Parts: sequence; C-alpha cells; structure tokens
Amino acid sequence: HVLGDESTKLFTQSREKIAAFFGAESAEFILTRNTTEGLSGFVWMWAEKHIQKGDVIVTTLMEHHSNVVPWQMLAERTGAKVKFLNVDEDGELDMKQLEKVLSSMKVKVVAVVHVSNALGTINPVKKIAQMAHKAGAICVVDGAQSAPHLPINFHDLGCDVYAFSGHKMLAPMGIGGLLIRNALLKECDPFLFGGGMINTVYVEGTTFADAPDKFIAGTPDVASTVGLAAACEYLSKLGMENVAQHDQELVSYALQQLSKVRHIKIVVVKISL
Repeated sequence: HVLGDESTKLFTQSREKIAAFFGAESAEFILTRNTTEGLSGFVWMWAEKHIQKGDVIVTTLMEHHSNVVPWQMLAERTGAKVKFLNVDEDGELDMKQLEKVLSSMKVKVVAVVHVSNALGTINPVKKIAQMAHKAGAICVVDGAQSAPHLPINFHDLGCDVYAFSGHKMLAPMGIGGLLIRNALLKECDPFLFGGGMINTVYVEGTTFADAPDKFIAGTPDVASTVGLAAACEYLSKLGMENVAQHDQELVSYALQQLSKVRHIKIVVVKISL
C-alpha cells in the first residue's frame, strides 16, 4: 500500500529528527502522549522492578504533580519512601539538603523538574545528576518546561531519563517523548503489550521487538509524530539559543515594568543552566 509505505517512512524519519533535536540516539527515544505519561510509564518500565522496601525516592516541593504522584503510588506499592527537597524563599532548591539526603539515605531515584512551571526556577540538573550518580542513584528529569525554552542535549545534560510534551513546543497536543539512556533502557520492561512492539507470538511464549519499538504498543499516532518533528525543525531553524535569549529579554522587560508598580516585591531566582 503506497500511502502506508509513505506514512511508515515519514514516521521513522520523524522519530529520528525528534531524537536528534534532543541530542539523543534514535533507540533512546520512546514516543508517549505527554510528559505525564512518560514519567508514569517509566515508573512501570523500570522502578516497579528496581525499587524495594526501604529505598528512597527524592523529589522536590516545586514539582508538577506528574513527577510526584507516580512516585507516591510506587512507594505505597513497594514500601519505599518519598523524600521532598525544600525550596528557599528565593525559589531555589536546598542543595545542601540534597547532599545530606544522598549521603545518609538509600536513595535510588532523584526526580527533579528542569524548569519549574510555577516558579520559573531553572534547576542545575547537570550537577544534580552528578550528585545522584555518585550516590548510586539515577536522575529522572521533568523537561516539560525546558524543552520549549532551552537548548537541550540529553547526553550533555547528564540525566538518565528526560520526559517532555510536544504541545509546549509548538507540536500537536497528545504527543510527547521519553528519553532513556541506552544502559538504563536495557533494564526496562514494557508495560503495554501488542501491536508493533511484538516480534513473534507462539503458544509457548512471546518475544518483543528491539527498543524503542519494544515500548510503543498498538497503532502509533503517526500524524502527531510528524507534527512534532516539524516543530523540532522549526525550533532548530530559530535556534534554541535564540529562543532562550528571547525569553530572557521578555523577562527583563517584565521586571522593568513591574518594578515601577508600588507594593510589589519581585523575587528573582538565579539561572543555573
């Protein structure tokens, strides 16, 4: 079927373009509907098997609930604990608390937002990932707000998992992605079954396709995937460095105008890329 072949080609090419936009390998990019599905999916793909009673999951008080509730539910099922990092009056994470928790508790996961949707704080993810790895933990990043506003290189960022949504970066709604490092991907199991993630099915058992198809069950949203690739191409032409600079110019202008209004206290957080 000609249209089917053309669609398959566009779908494959689009996945490669999206992965490249984030500096990831094609096999490390798993299609999801959004950041929320990506983070929840990873809990079932990896954490369900690797988190046990007594283990600690570190997250923060500035998280979107998508990076809190899946870990809370996991803790209820496994007997693990969720530890929250505090946020100071300037909207920044308590890094000393993180250091203390990592050195004194059995931390398996550090789950942190890259850019807070509520505060606008840009967290030092690279440093946090290094601290997590030194303590033997993995670093999971909610990139919903950073993907559209900052240049992202998945491998340079240093985290193990990065989730994002397409609609925040000019793509259609209902499409997003989950980036998982190859080494960690080998430890992940699928949690949705059937369709293109199948290799062979016998009465005696079933084998699965290679990653990333292994984690994409059923009929994929080809049109939205192509739309996300188009958005990545558009943003690449603009240049994400230019996008970030434009953001800062808008913020500077807003602060200048707000500073003229009496009875407003302006809190400016430091930017830690």
